[in-house]
Formats: sequence, structure tokens, C-alpha cells
Amino acid sequence: MAEWGIKPDRVGFVGFSAGAMTAPSVALQSGPDARPDFVVPIYPPMGVVAVPEDAPPLFVAVAADDPLFGDADFGLIQSWQKAKCPVDLHYFERGGHWFGMHVQGTSTDLWFDALIKWMTMHGWVVATAGAQPH
Repeated sequence: MAEWGIKPDRVGFVGFSAGAMTAPSVALQSGPDARPDFVVPIYPPMGVVAVPEDAPPLFVAVAADDPLFGDADFGLIQSWQKAKCPVDLHYFERGGHWFGMHVQGTSTDLWFDALIKWMTMHGWVVATAGAQPH
């Protein structure tokens, strides 16, 4: 990893839609030494899962009008909270499914900025002086 400039304590898993189904599974079914440092499912299934106390921080973005997952309960979020693991939920009013792929003129357009701020807060992204991460 060093030869590519990868910091082994800053490796996360980001997944959209079907990848968002996989992201929590990787975090929950891998041993502690193989888990990502953070997990970012965008429009994931929101069902209850078993979360270990050492699960990585979770960032979730989903739209209320997503025909696949928007009207589901918040079991995924509650599972992370019950395990006392960090979780950041962004539940947008409109955006449908695939909002992460294009600008729509809705609040979902801000999901990536929120992700970068969350990653910066945790130290996975370092902003340079005078620069605003995008």
C-alpha cells in the first residue's frame, strides 16, 4: 500500500444501490482486521442488521421518494446506534434513486459535500489550507 501512497487506516467502502447492499455486509461480515475504516452506502436497504460494537462509522444517504428504499424504516441506522457505533444519516426529501449520479436541483445535490465534511471530521480527508474540499 505504501508504494501507492495509500494509508491503511483510511480505507473505506463506498457503494451505490447494489453496492450499497454490499457495503454494510463487508463491514459486518469481515473480521476486524479486514473491515474498512468507514462505510458509505448511498441509497441502501434500510433493514435491521446485527452490528458488532467495533463496526466502522457509517454514512448513509437516501431520498424519501426513492422507490426502492425511501419508504423503509430506519433499521440500519438504529442497528448502528444500538451498537453505539458512529452513524451519519442524510434523508433527503426528493431525489429518487440514483441521485448521486447527476445534479437535480434538489437538496440531494449536497450529499457529496456532506460526505467530504464527514470524512474530514474523522480525519480520512485532509483539507489543504485555503482550499475547500468538493
